[in-house]
Amino acid sequence: MKSLEEKKLLIKMARAFGQPVDKELLESIEREEKLAAFLFKESEKEKEKPVPILKEDLLTEVTPVTSLPQQPAKPAETNLQPPEEYKVNQVAAYLDTVNNTKKPPLATALQDNEFQALRKTVLDLLQKVNTLSWGGGGTGIVRLFDADDFDRTSAQNGRYMRWDNNVFSLDTLTGLEDFTYGEFSDTTNQTANTANTPYAVYFDTTEFSQGHYLRNNTEIVANTTGIYNYQFSIQLTSVSASQHDAFMWIRKNNVDIQHTATRLTFGANKHYGLATRNYFVSMAAGDHINLMWAVDDTRISIAALPATAFCPSAPSVILTVGVVHT
Repeated sequence: MKSLEEKKLLIKMARAFGQPVDKELLESIEREEKLAAFLFKESEKEKEKPVPILKEDLLTEVTPVTSLPQQPAKPAETNLQPPEEYKVNQVAAYLDTVNNTKKPPLATALQDNEFQALRKTVLDLLQKVNTLSWGGGGTGIVRLFDADDFDRTSAQNGRYMRWDNNVFSLDTLTGLEDFTYGEFSDTTNQTANTANTPYAVYFDTTEFSQGHYLRNNTEIVANTTGIYNYQFSIQLTSVSASQHDAFMWIRKNNVDIQHTATRLTFGANKHYGLATRNYFVSMAAGDHINLMWAVDDTRISIAALPATAFCPSAPSVILTVGVVHT
């Protein structure tokens, strides 16, 4: 059994954490106080002196538990100074050891009840200690998504955490970037409503995609920072007998990339022409490109061809992506 002073300390600790105190433990303390007064013939004044552990307004000093090793106190961060968790664990372990040993022949049911009450108080206190944080103020968040240093725009399935420029973000797993590729196409005819006006080429099909994806049917988005090879082919036709030109080029993040334009000239009605070219473009994660086109006559259009008895259909546009360096 624990000493009277140790019982008082446990009750004070429990109250400090707002935990309920077992009634049997309180009664045990009162009995021991009365027994001590009777056996050791304490003065009437001492017998009538209130027991400090039963007066919450007098709980200002506590005698250290001598059976437990004393350690330097942690720096105060709040007005509350909780006990170190390992000390409470030691008390609980000690009680388990005592409970499993053979009791003396004179042990009574009352002693067993007192022991169980003491053990319950210790375990309740330990449960409370486990809910405390000994660190500083902390962020107070319970989800990483709510942290101030997390890039929420990078959240996407299949990504992994990385640290860059003092910000946590989600990215593809290091080493897998080498497998970045993509192929996007369109199976429809596309026309320009106005001559000499830029239009974004439309895509309606994702053939393959790893590290790039199609957004809003016109934007090819890179998931990972790197240098990529973008190669396109566009099939065009003209229904004008006069000579006319079509132009194709690349935009990155809605800005034209210099030295990427190409021109295809049509000189006869119903002619088909295939414009093709490839570009190396440096991309950051989240950057996108658009394949742009324009014509000097609206009778030039981007054309898809249906399947025939001897060959498959032809898409109007194909754009492929391959990684050069990450």
